[in-house]
Formats: sequence, C-alpha cells, structure tokens
Amino acid sequence: VWIHDEWAAAQAASRARGLPIVADMWAPWCHTCLSMQSTVLRDPALRPYVGRFVWLAADTDRAENAELLAGIKMSMWPTFFVLDADARVQASFAGASSVAQFRAFLEDGEAAFLDSRGQALAEDDPRRKVREGARALQAGAYDEADAAFAAALAAAPPQWPRRADVLVDQIRARSRAERWEACVALAEAELDEVAGARVASSVDFMLYAERCASELEAGRVEALRRRMVAAFEAIVADPEAALSVDDRSDLLANLRVVLLALGEEARAREVARRQLDLLSAAWKDALSPRVAMTYAWPRAEVAVFLGEGESVVADLEALAGALPDEYDPPYRLAWTLLKLGRADEALPWAERAAAATYGPRKARAQGMVAEIQAARGDKAAEREARAAVVATWRSLPLGQQDPKALASAEAALAAVK
Repeated sequence: VWIHDEWAAAQAASRARGLPIVADMWAPWCHTCLSMQSTVLRDPALRPYVGRFVWLAADTDRAENAELLAGIKMSMWPTFFVLDADARVQASFAGASSVAQFRAFLEDGEAAFLDSRGQALAEDDPRRKVREGARALQAGAYDEADAAFAAALAAAPPQWPRRADVLVDQIRARSRAERWEACVALAEAELDEVAGARVASSVDFMLYAERCASELEAGRVEALRRRMVAAFEAIVADPEAALSVDDRSDLLANLRVVLLALGEEARAREVARRQLDLLSAAWKDALSPRVAMTYAWPRAEVAVFLGEGESVVADLEALAGALPDEYDPPYRLAWTLLKLGRADEALPWAERAAAATYGPRKARAQGMVAEIQAARGDKAAEREARAAVVATWRSLPLGQQDPKALASAEAALAAVK
C-alpha cells in the first residue's frame, strides 16, 4: 500500500484516482515514528481507509523528499499530513496518536479534501478552521494558527474526537511564537480536559506546557507543574489508557522533567527507574530488532541519567550487529560510550553512523564525531569533523536547510583553536 520516498509517484496516483494523500513524515532516528509504524499504522481498524487515500511514507532526511519538505515545513516528528496532489495541507497530526485519533484525523482530512474539490463543508464546520490553522502553522503564522484552532475548538461539539490533538496544535503555536504567558494560560485552562483524554496528545500538550513554563518565574508556574505531575501520574496508572510503550516512556520522561523543575530529584529518579524498567522489558519482548530500535534512544538516555549507561552497551552493540544498514544503533551506542567517558571506544561507532547517515542527520552524526574528538583532545581531528558538519549543512537542498543549525556549526568550528 505504501509508496516510499516517491512524492511524484504519490502525486500521480492522487491525480489519477482522485484521492487525497496521507503523508507519514518520519525519520529512522525518531522513536515515536518507529512506534507509530509498528503499532497504530498496522492496526486492522485502519483497513477501511486503505482505498480512500494514497499512502506515502517520506523519510525527511532523504534528498528525494526535500521538495515536499519545502512546501510543508514541519517541526515535530512524526507529523502526518493529508495533502492534495499540489501539496496543499488539508489536515495534519503531529506526534503519536491512538487508533481512534488517527481515524478521526483521516476522516477530517478526507472531508477537507472533498471540500476543496467542491463538496463544501458548512461554514461553521470546525474542520474548516482546523485546516486554516494547519496551513498557518506550516507557514509560521503562529498567531493566525492560534486563532484558527481556537475558533475550531469553539465550534466543535463537546465530545469532538480531535479536541486533544487540536489543543496540542494550539499550544504548539503559542510556544513557537514564544508567547510564554499565553501558552501557560492555555495550559492552565485546558489541562484537565486534555489530560482526561489519556492519549499521547495529553503528553505532548504537557510537554509544550513545560517548555513555556520554563521561560517564566518558578513561582508563577509551580501550581501548574504540580497539576501536571498529578495528571501524568493518573494517566500512567491507567492500564486502559490508549498509550503504546513508547507513549508511556515519553510520559515518564516528561514527568521527570517537571519533577526536576520542581526540585524533586528523588521522585524524578524513581520515575526514571520506572521508565528504564518499562523500556528494558519492552526491549526483551521486542518481536524484531527493528522494533527494539524504537527503544534504543529513550532507554540509553534514561540509563545514563541514572548512572547506569553501562547496562545498555551490550544490547546496543548487539542491535548494531543485527541491523548493519541502520545508522541509529551505532549513533546511540557512540553517545552512550561518550557519556561513560569511553571516547576512544565511541569513535568508531560514531564514524560508522556518520558514514551511513544522510541529509540533516548526517550533520548530527558528524557533530558526534567532533564531540568525541574534543573529548579525546585531538584538536586537528575535531576541527576536521566540525568542518565536515558545516559542509554538510551548506550542501543540503532547500527543504532540508536549517540556518540556525548552520550558524551554530560555523560558530563551533570557529571556536576550535
């Protein structure tokens, strides 16, 4: 069913069949992307939609997807779009979803697509405003996006299935606009409703709430943070919550961040222990090495946080051996070894990852090589690696360029004396 990394083929199929395109904009380094592909996107409940869409999976680091990326700028992985053949956004969904949420997203995207072809939605249909908001968000018009999402939520019925993910888009718009106070105010007003949905969008909403809270005085946001802690704990304690293992891991990771912001380090470490136990069990039970790769980064990160990075090294080495064509396992292994102070051992793994990567992720892997060379005290090798990072960023096509990342890479190169 899926067309992989061929936007032109998806366009042709869309025009020939008169169907909208579902685009899964993903990357191999994105653990939530891998989780969605192995869970929600494989669920039998999506079968009725197979013939109603053209299905495109686009690895955002591949050069062949740069043209599409230039037209649908994104800042969160994964992001799912419903598009027409001219890449006009009809609907979008950022982050992980439940099956029910994804079905609602498809229904709304299809309705918006048909509206664009003459089967008009009513003027007060919230899907019109959601589409306006999605397009404004992609264009960087964050205040317009905020207003459109607010209008959609006001027009929607109380039990609207997209309420939680549209609130995520709204708080994301305020965060991207750096409207910290307005962002926190939205979190304060809507936290109970979003948390009550007990889906991955609940976690994403609180992630943005904490990002905005971190920009304000601690006293101003302490009450909100304590409400978020209670909400996180209620969700994770619910065995019926529509959450994958990856979603639950993200929830615990974000709960840890909030607890640390409140100065509750002991509780944060207890939460980290729960996350590591969850991920270690999932790793052991994974049906394939690729499924295990979903857990490589969060498991390594939380193990290092707990001072137990050594416990994941052998598993990462085995995963790199089982998936010789994948760049993410050696990249995560190199990071872990570097954090353990074993720079000499980390170097060949980082070099392997850099050789296997492509697009923007290649620059990240080259940056890892530079960090390792810096830790080894080899200035000449560090300078060479940092120059390679700059060269990679400069070489990327328009849809993959990142001026801020390039400027940072140039500054890092200039700082090597």
